[in-house]
Amino acid sequence: MKLKLVLFLIGISILITGCTKHSDIEHELVFKGFVALENGGRRFPSTETLVFENMEQWNHFTNNYLNSLPYILGRLNIYVDFSNEIIACKVVMPTNERCNSSFKFKKVTLNDNILNIEFIDGDNRVHIVDSNHKTIYPFIFLVKIKRTPKLSNLKNVYKEVAQ
Repeated sequence: MKLKLVLFLIGISILITGCTKHSDIEHELVFKGFVALENGGRRFPSTETLVFENMEQWNHFTNNYLNSLPYILGRLNIYVDFSNEIIACKVVMPTNERCNSSFKFKKVTLNDNILNIEFIDGDNRVHIVDSNHKTIYPFIFLVKIKRTPKLSNLKNVYKEVAQ
């Protein structure tokens, strides 16, 4: 009887674990830091994680929202091969107009076809303060992820590019 109960509990735990849609995703963290946006910057399309599957999407986003980011990545010799990789970007806007804090990277997860960059609040080691209110400093996480079949139908792909 005890053996049947143990086997039943093992079967239930395997079933529950196997049905979970949440999974961690292998990635390479390529940038974590502040980016200056002059004159308050443009309003971002989302503060959720955005996914870029091609150069056209990435160029449109950076030209319209983060025009200094390609320069920073170029200086860091970061290259993305969009035929084999995608980019995921998380923008953390300042909660206060005058300052923003840095954050600690946690992981990249996939849940119901939504890719998410997770971070830990409260990394208060670095602060940016601007006294003239003309520049804001969002904190950016940028990761490269190898293309895989399970990432083929993501719901949070950047779609603002003109069709």
